[in-house]
Amino acid sequence: RRGRGGLRRGAVDWARDYGRGEAHLSADCDEGDVVAYLTGQWEVDGVLVGDEEADPKVELMVLDHLQVVWTHNCEHGQCRGWALAVSPGGGVEVTGREDLVQCGPEQLVARLGCRWKDEDTGQLVDDLPEEIGRLVQTQ
Repeated sequence: RRGRGGLRRGAVDWARDYGRGEAHLSADCDEGDVVAYLTGQWEVDGVLVGDEEADPKVELMVLDHLQVVWTHNCEHGQCRGWALAVSPGGGVEVTGREDLVQCGPEQLVARLGCRWKDEDTGQLVDDLPEEIGRLVQTQ
């Protein structure tokens, strides 16, 4: 099964438009959704976390499963899925099925609409947003 396809606000659901805890983007995500997440160093509640030696970068994955606990004001756990490569035209492809990639819910930047052609290739519904595109590596 691939994600629900129906995003809240169109082709991109931004994490910043959601709240915390049960209102967090991760609570609205499902298996098969394409998400963009931060790696390197990022900020959580005004505190820098992650690898202080690395520049911020955005990576994409198709969610396989979530293991997250949501409370009224926070979220803890892991989002796991398959790494995706994105081409300049918005095509996405699973880069390997050997190892799951993972991130914490606080690393999520956005959920991106995707039309899947088959199990491993798809097309983003809209162009990769500039805010994500300048930090993501295209193939």
